[in-house]
Amino acid sequence: MRPVTFSEEVGLCAGLISKNCLREHCGRCMEVCPMMSRFGDDPGSLMERYFTEPDPALAYSCLTCGLCETVCPKQFPLPWLFTEARKDFVKANGGKSPMPGHRSTRFHQTFGFSAPFTAKAGSSKEGKTRTFLAGCSLSSSAPEEVGKTLEWLNAQLPGMSAVQKCCGLPTKNMGQEELFQKRITSLEDDFRALGTEEVITACQNCKKVLTENLMLPVRSLWEVLPEIGIPEECRGKAKDSDVVFTIHDSCSARYDTAIHDGIRWLMEELGYKVREAEASREKTLCCGAGGMVNDGNPEVAKAAVKRRLETLPSDHIVVYCGTCRSMLATGGGKVWHILDLLYGPVVTSESLPPENVLGSTPKAWKNRYDCTRTVKTAIL
Repeated sequence: MRPVTFSEEVGLCAGLISKNCLREHCGRCMEVCPMMSRFGDDPGSLMERYFTEPDPALAYSCLTCGLCETVCPKQFPLPWLFTEARKDFVKANGGKSPMPGHRSTRFHQTFGFSAPFTAKAGSSKEGKTRTFLAGCSLSSSAPEEVGKTLEWLNAQLPGMSAVQKCCGLPTKNMGQEELFQKRITSLEDDFRALGTEEVITACQNCKKVLTENLMLPVRSLWEVLPEIGIPEECRGKAKDSDVVFTIHDSCSARYDTAIHDGIRWLMEELGYKVREAEASREKTLCCGAGGMVNDGNPEVAKAAVKRRLETLPSDHIVVYCGTCRSMLATGGGKVWHILDLLYGPVVTSESLPPENVLGSTPKAWKNRYDCTRTVKTAIL
């Protein structure tokens, strides 16, 4: 890799943090972040050293979860800074991330945008204006649940269409901005071909990426379901369950109150009891997959998983992100996706959690392939 030259914006932001950080008089970000203490004592000293000894490991170890910015009294945008710095490391490394573990991420993105694993169903000629985007992790782990969700949406909101494709966030997280723009444009082209006027996502990362990059209204499935309801046979089905769940909120939805409220509404409609974690909603902790750190710096990811599980007050965990489910399961957590609870059998203390399908690359890609047919069948 050639010597890195940071952009002017990165340099100005780092200088601002170095000059204004409260350092040893604060330490709030260091307390909540599983990675920064591995590199230094405080953000101020980190920024001073960063420009004399540029280390890609620091930028690629940031979970980009935003909790440091939330607790910082000066609200320093460290996630933004590290994300922008990744772009500079990519430029110095011939257009690719310098982290060896990101080879698998590049593989994921190449195949995630290839014809066998992508699909769109519906036509603007049929007046379809709402498009459902399940996202990578859900289509790779639960294609049947994707199909049932799409069928329910289509029944309640006639004129649905659907797209199966990645939003490109892993490419963006690696710092490959030019390639990300090409990939997000291909997704935009799919929406345009379908005459999409509103996107409904099941993935919080997808919602965030599309909202920031496309001129289309985007809503979460977890906002829509409280409006249209759930199947009658699902309402109250778990009222006699002896399980108390804890909700793990996705860090990408940290400030998305509508999603937080929607998930809790769903749990109440199903009849499950919930014990809230202190670190929930805007205070939530990352599952360990944020910023592609599980590929870039696996040790930081493991530390984040361990920390998150230790903060949850129940052994039974419900999530609304397929990647969160997989990450917490790797740490030994008993984890269910909210759609497992909606469409699956009632969970009791004797129930075993679903298989961590994302932990098996062959199974995950088979599911992704099967989901292309599921999407096309559900929308007919």
